[in-house]
Amino acid sequence: MLAAVLTILAGCRTSPQQKEAKFMKRGLDWLAKKDYQRAILEFRNAASQAPKDPAPYYQVGIASLAVGDVQGALAALAKANELNPQDAKPQIKLAEILTGSGRRDLIESAKNRLQILLKSSPDDPEILNSLADSELLLGNAEDAGRNFELALTESPGDLQ
Repeated sequence: MLAAVLTILAGCRTSPQQKEAKFMKRGLDWLAKKDYQRAILEFRNAASQAPKDPAPYYQVGIASLAVGDVQGALAALAKANELNPQDAKPQIKLAEILTGSGRRDLIESAKNRLQILLKSSPDDPEILNSLADSELLLGNAEDAGRNFELALTESPGDLQ
């Protein structure tokens, strides 16, 4: 009985940040094993412990994309972006989703978002690659080629 009480009390002393870290670790482990539903659950638990931290929302977005839940991914990535607008990763993923929509207006929006990001990170191969994709879909083959070449120069192993 005393051991159970001590265990409960020890659990109460765990800070929200420690709980978030545990949930994030388990989520990343599930993500690595491609068990996306469990990963999403762990990342959502992490977000409940630290609702102002964009990292769990970003990971929910990544895992949601992996299971084909585009709406869930959009919501999670938008939340991550809202919490930290300076982080390019959620913005790049949002732009990739928009580019994949097939709608010209959304592809233009993605291109504009990526061009803004490129101003602050002109050598980022992920931004360049995503921008090239949007340019290609908009029929701007020359601009797409130039961005693919820049991405290849910056990070030859990362070109998609």
